[in-house]
Amino acid sequence: MSTVDEEKKQAVSDKDEKGVEEVSEIGVRINARSVGKHENKAEQTKVTQGDVSFEDELIEELGKKYHVPYRLVREATIKTTKEDLKSFSDAAALQYKLLTHDAILKASVNYVTATITIIYNPKGARNLRPKTGLDELLSELHGSGIKTQSVSDRDYDYYKEFYSYAFNPPKIRDRPPYGFDPKKWDKIKDEYERERQKHEQEKLEQFKQWQKDYYDKHKEILDKYPQDLRG
Repeated sequence: MSTVDEEKKQAVSDKDEKGVEEVSEIGVRINARSVGKHENKAEQTKVTQGDVSFEDELIEELGKKYHVPYRLVREATIKTTKEDLKSFSDAAALQYKLLTHDAILKASVNYVTATITIIYNPKGARNLRPKTGLDELLSELHGSGIKTQSVSDRDYDYYKEFYSYAFNPPKIRDRPPYGFDPKKWDKIKDEYERERQKHEQEKLEQFKQWQKDYYDKHKEILDKYPQDLRG
């Protein structure tokens, strides 16, 4: 194999390992590895565990499949007392202990409000990750000296509420920009948003034109590489 062929192969491999970032039709930015883009990824779809397979961990956006293992998980909110939590440092130690649990996705121990919040992968979830139950979690807390005053447990959409939150955080507040009073801003914000979207579209069109011009100038070189490396 020539040096050029080896470099091409390595470039494809590197890009595949880094994954892709795109925007779905519902405006959710995807930052996950595309599955099935290259032949060497096809073997992953054969993984199974009981009646759950690798396919159950895939989500389809923009016509491509992405590996996002969790869907519907559970969130438990447990009320206890400050006496059981003992101190801030003990509460922090308990939170760390919970986070080392393979079936727990996220855990928070609030000493001030004496509240423990746990997002966990429940038994029966259609994924290949470790699972646990609420009774088991409560038993572990009781073993750590935590008595529960009340417990609430709800369905938690991992993809919408956890995974995409980093890319689409909810607005903390909606207030007018500096220099605008609320009444004036209410009158012009729709027009402002239209102008902003128009400007974004113009920038995108300019970028696409730059891509086309760049390709036209370097066509002889770029045609030697695979399509997915040319953008």
